[in-house]
Amino acid sequence: MARVLAAAAMLAAATWLWLQLPTKMQSWAPIEVTGAVGEHVEGRNLAVTVHDVQLARVVTFTNDGVPVRMSTDGAWLVVVLSYEPLLSAESPVFELTADGRRFTSPLSGFARNAPPGLTQRNVVAFEVPAVPTSAELLVYNKTADRYGNPMPAPLDSAIAVPLQVPGEALPQLDLDKAAS
Repeated sequence: MARVLAAAAMLAAATWLWLQLPTKMQSWAPIEVTGAVGEHVEGRNLAVTVHDVQLARVVTFTNDGVPVRMSTDGAWLVVVLSYEPLLSAESPVFELTADGRRFTSPLSGFARNAPPGLTQRNVVAFEVPAVPTSAELLVYNKTADRYGNPMPAPLDSAIAVPLQVPGEALPQLDLDKAAS
């Protein structure tokens, strides 16, 4: 009887240990490197510097010489930053977590497959439903799996930068001027 109980306990312990193992995607996920606004933050294959954070009700910019005006019922959270792939040509992904909600950017001035060693400075704008009390920017390189689905580059880094959100939104912000 003691052998049966010992075997059952060992089987339960082995099952518990097996359930604690990370999946392949979890173990290959980007390692998060945290920085601050104004700080040059480097990961394995990317470097990011957040220069400024602004809020606006309306953003304007030019698209192939045509002026564009985009308004929102919420606010545009605009992040001015520099991005540099360090080892190979990469495509950056910018995600914002604001008040516990995750947003992707419909407006980014960064090139896809940016060449390594060349720093790009531009803006990323996120449309948020209200002025957030807290926000964090996450930047990582993306790749595609064998079926063409986008995913974070495995065994790479992700840069996380907590943002100081301005208390009030500007009535209008020109993204072209903000980037320079």
